[in-house]
Amino acid sequence: DIIIVDEAHKLKKYYPKGQPNARRHLREGDEEISLLEKITDGLVLLYDPYQGIKPQNISPSEIRKLTKNYVNMQLMQQFRIGGNSSFTGEDFLNGILYGLQLSDDRNFNSDVFKGEYFRIVDTLKEVVDYVDDYSHAYPKTTNRVIAGYCREWVSNRKKKINKGKKYEELPYDWHVGNVLKRWNSTDVDWVKKPNSENEIGSIHAIQGYDLNYSGVIIGNDLTVKNQKIVAVLENYKDIGGIPLKDGFNLSELTEYILNIYYVLLSRGIDGCAVYFEDKSVEKLFKERVGL
Repeated sequence: DIIIVDEAHKLKKYYPKGQPNARRHLREGDEEISLLEKITDGLVLLYDPYQGIKPQNISPSEIRKLTKNYVNMQLMQQFRIGGNSSFTGEDFLNGILYGLQLSDDRNFNSDVFKGEYFRIVDTLKEVVDYVDDYSHAYPKTTNRVIAGYCREWVSNRKKKINKGKKYEELPYDWHVGNVLKRWNSTDVDWVKKPNSENEIGSIHAIQGYDLNYSGVIIGNDLTVKNQKIVAVLENYKDIGGIPLKDGFNLSELTEYILNIYYVLLSRGIDGCAVYFEDKSVEKLFKERVGL
């Protein structure tokens, strides 16, 4: 038998932090690649090193070590973002990686950031309106607002203070100007849920899904210091996504958060609008992608 693992960057290792249910099958020192190898004669991993988003994921260096005897093949083309006669989807993805300082490879056509596919907006309301406008104009398309985990999940139904409340009675997680929004009320097929178009999706709700038009909020969990994008620990609210205090490394957290934004920015098939909460990050990103 052969097992093919799509989204293999989601494979986990034992980690004492995070959702207990996600590690019930793992003991200290375990990771899922070795467990899979025990039950198959052939294991195929479809893996993107830029989509590891939390310390529970098997890291790129660990993946390389565990698969050192595997046949390594690179898939050089993606099919989500089509591009046009002047740029390709690969130009956009390579540009995102360069813009976010995840890569030093400047080999992309910056025209992709200057046309109709991509835009940077000035307010959160504009990014919400962008998604709403396309949803009203093209009702059969799937369009959502998605964001980095830079707000607490105060609408979580599991919180004691929210027990027994109807959905409309739950507090808002996002309150910026006149925009009032809640986080995704589920992370299981959130995109397909009827009310999801009125919510803001986190990385846990959107990874692995496609959208037609995406409105992306790059939050205040990133800033710029000495021309480097760095994480702002106090503004990153995914408790399970923060490395353990013992041996905590800000650069490790920064990489996880940047990977999250790479994933969010690569969801849109037909278009993407972006709002930066931290204007120093916006300025640096613009400079790097040629805007």
